Amino acid sequence: MTSPEPSKRSSRLLIIDDDPLIRLLACERLGIDGFEVFEADGGIAGIAAFSEVQPDLVLLDVEMPGMNGFEVCQAIRATPSGSHVPILILTGRDDVPSIERAYGTGATDFVAKPLNWLILAHRIRYMLRASESFIEVRSQQVRLDDVQQHARLGSWEIDLRTGLLKPSIAFRSLFGLGGEDDLLFVEKVLDLVHPEDRAALESAGFQALSNRDGFSLEHRIVGRDGSVRIVHSQARVRTGNEDEVLALEGFTQDITDRRRTEEEIRFLAFSDSLTGLANRVAFKLHLESAVQRSARMRGILAVLFLDVDQFKRVNDTFGHTAGDRLLRMVSEKLSRIIHECSTVPRSSNGEPDALIARLGGDEFTILLERLTHPSDAGVIAERVIEALACPAWIEGHEVRITASIGIAVWPHDGADAETLLRNADSAMYHAKELGRANFQYYRRELNSHALERLELEANLSRAIQEDCLEVHFQPKLEIATGKIAGCEALVRWQDSRRGSVAPSTFVPLAEASGLILGLGESVLRNACLGARTWQRNGHADFRLAVNLSPAQIKDDRLIDTIDEVLRETEFDPSLIEFEITESALIQDEDRTLAALHKLRERGCRISLDDFGTGYSSLSNLKRFPVDTLKIDRSFVSGIGVCPADEAITAAILAMAQNLGVRVVAEGIETDKQFQFLADRKCDEVQGFLISRPLDVTTFGIFLDEHNR
Repeated sequence: MTSPEPSKRSSRLLIIDDDPLIRLLACERLGIDGFEVFEADGGIAGIAAFSEVQPDLVLLDVEMPGMNGFEVCQAIRATPSGSHVPILILTGRDDVPSIERAYGTGATDFVAKPLNWLILAHRIRYMLRASESFIEVRSQQVRLDDVQQHARLGSWEIDLRTGLLKPSIAFRSLFGLGGEDDLLFVEKVLDLVHPEDRAALESAGFQALSNRDGFSLEHRIVGRDGSVRIVHSQARVRTGNEDEVLALEGFTQDITDRRRTEEEIRFLAFSDSLTGLANRVAFKLHLESAVQRSARMRGILAVLFLDVDQFKRVNDTFGHTAGDRLLRMVSEKLSRIIHECSTVPRSSNGEPDALIARLGGDEFTILLERLTHPSDAGVIAERVIEALACPAWIEGHEVRITASIGIAVWPHDGADAETLLRNADSAMYHAKELGRANFQYYRRELNSHALERLELEANLSRAIQEDCLEVHFQPKLEIATGKIAGCEALVRWQDSRRGSVAPSTFVPLAEASGLILGLGESVLRNACLGARTWQRNGHADFRLAVNLSPAQIKDDRLIDTIDEVLRETEFDPSLIEFEITESALIQDEDRTLAALHKLRERGCRISLDDFGTGYSSLSNLKRFPVDTLKIDRSFVSGIGVCPADEAITAAILAMAQNLGVRVVAEGIETDKQFQFLADRKCDEVQGFLISRPLDVTTFGIFLDEHNR
């Protein structure tokens, strides 16, 4: 009876960071990816932990009290076991001196905060693989052939007098060659090089011999089974005593997996995670290059800016999951149209010379190069509008969508990428003004985007002054009792000309223009008046949540305004909860802290909204008087789909329970999400599964029926 083979040890990671939440998230997220994670809360503790744990890789924060990250990195490198361990610096700095200092103290690489955990896991795996390869190469002195086999790196030597190639065992394995005793001529090996790469490899070899130096080249090899792999070959010339060229020697390494990993990382950085299309960053980079090409070739280039009409209605009716499905359907239709439309120029391999991207939300762009005439862009826009007008099926219902498209043409509508994109966006808004489901070319006299903003700002100011904004209320269900224990007040605007204006459109405008102070006061007053009607109908302990923007918190009159509204509406301060975002905490912290303490003195509760989305810090929970955490919908939507989101959600719940802080999860849309949160003792939930936001009258009826 043989004993089972021991399982391979998980890679050990040591994270040294004074922020406990970053360490908590790292342990949860990287643990899911199969790493064994250890942690230290500062430089001195980190150096001690390094000696004890002997990690395979160190994640090291720069900004720490006492010893900073640069000093810790230098100290680790000075230890006998720390000379070759990969060290990944975590930094919010992106200046050149900081980067140079990181590498100067021995850092292997650095990554900027806030962290993208998915890309970070790929980066760590790549660094660990590179580290393993380095360690293996160092051990060549003992067992060179075994190490080469493991690293898929083979050494070779070409005897120029005989034309024979002397390969290592690993080289033979890499190229699928015969046994060790077979004589190998160079020609036989060159026959395995990809036909498109052979001439470049031969030329590099001849050039090296002529110059008596060497070469370094990546190329492809074709296996006997037809498989193609990418290798890196490096060589140098060996000479004799009288400078006679004797041989060309070097090594060849299989880098296929490394290239695939790099491509995966590049895909994550430059692709939209929902649709797989290019993202905003990739589109702008490609557009900048396309403008330069068009300038050299004197060609015509067009940018199509597309917005899905009435997309918000789909989200509000069927939920965000259905909205995401619709966006994927739109991306698939756009790809099919571009591939099938004969008007789209083709490259030498027959592929469309175009790039489709999703900029965010329901906005897409299409870049067209080498057009014959500007009118070709209009033909393609027409095809897109026709194709998208075909019915789509969402949640068993037929949904008809349309698209508005703006077109900007280089060089007439802008000399650079930023201007072209902005003018295409302006033309798209003009298309919406004309009734949607059409396309418009940009015209210089339009400048509609700026005019639209000014007009929207004027209308919003008038709506606030005339008290034309409505407050809707989204219920919060208390899981333990099954009762509706509270609600969140949400502002809605029905403009006389535009109809319903999305909060994502007018709230940022209000913040930028200073109208947010009047808007916030209006929402608070109407919300309190609405809640008073439910209290009079028997719901005395019902809690009301109202959002406070960063601009309101900075306002010196905030506390006086709140006191005045609560006095006018006779609303009990202990039944109101003010929701603030994490970003508001880090803006003028002293002023924010003072304002929150004054609200707490009046009996009001404080809720921290969008928790965990980028500014999370346990130090904030310790310093600021927070009663409730709201888990952001981006994590809740991943429950049942993404293990990482589940782990982070569970970690936030466990942490909040230990701190004695209530937790509300927003964006609940499925029974599975609800059960997951209930099992982990989440206090309250809100979302479409419970109810969409309701006007004051409908909410009162809903409350009576549910809490009866």
